[in-house]
Amino acid sequence: MTSSVTDHELKQIHRMMWGAGEYVRIADLVAGACAELVDRIGTCEGTDLLDVACGTGNVSIPAALRGARVTGVDLTPEHFPAARARADEAGVQITWQEGDAEQLEFPDSSFDRVTSTFGSQFAPRHDRVAAELVRVCRPGGLIGLCNWTEQGWTGQFQRILASYFPTPQDFQQPAMRWGDETYVRTLFQGHPVHIECRLRNVPYAFPSAEHLVRFFEANFGPFITARSTVSPRSRWAQLRADLVDMTETFNTTPGEGFLADVEYLEIVLQKEG
Repeated sequence: MTSSVTDHELKQIHRMMWGAGEYVRIADLVAGACAELVDRIGTCEGTDLLDVACGTGNVSIPAALRGARVTGVDLTPEHFPAARARADEAGVQITWQEGDAEQLEFPDSSFDRVTSTFGSQFAPRHDRVAAELVRVCRPGGLIGLCNWTEQGWTGQFQRILASYFPTPQDFQQPAMRWGDETYVRTLFQGHPVHIECRLRNVPYAFPSAEHLVRFFEANFGPFITARSTVSPRSRWAQLRADLVDMTETFNTTPGEGFLADVEYLEIVLQKEG
């Protein structure tokens, strides 16, 4: 049964969930994929770049190191202290601003590059996000996205986690659809963009599947929130066991520790100019 909440209430719940834990440690797992996206979209000196759902700066910081003028926007400003510390350590200046991927507070055609890595796909209304990403990008500019796929480890992790909670709101579209190329092309139909997609993987290396689940249990905000809200405790034990069993199926090195190639879809869109 669906528990009815408003759009504002849902986003406050999202902010609370993503602000729990030590997201900077989760971000470290995907830092390489984010840096590769920065390379692919050709960020350089003087480029104006908007990083949407910027987290702790995985795209913002390498882009700034290449000379870009970077603005990082996130629904969860609790990430910004870690982001600022990382930027200070790297010796770069970045503007950090609280904001919503569905309603970006910038004029049309403000940025040469617009990015979002493993973030804005969790906003509830995909069509609004797509429209906003295109709107704030300048003609001839590039939009670069990295999104988890449904069939990959993250998609399966989210599927199991969601099965223990109430049905999503009617306006809440499944996040993992952003990892489906056919869906993404349909989503951007009618927008003045050319799209290139490719499936890629990011490695998760741990001593075992149990260690990977334990890592997320200690650091990943939505998982921490789940642990504190699932009742009775026997349901948590079952959820956790389900996650470990699922994770085992992704191990590419059985008997030699644990290594999973976690799938995501890299998307580059060029706005017609």
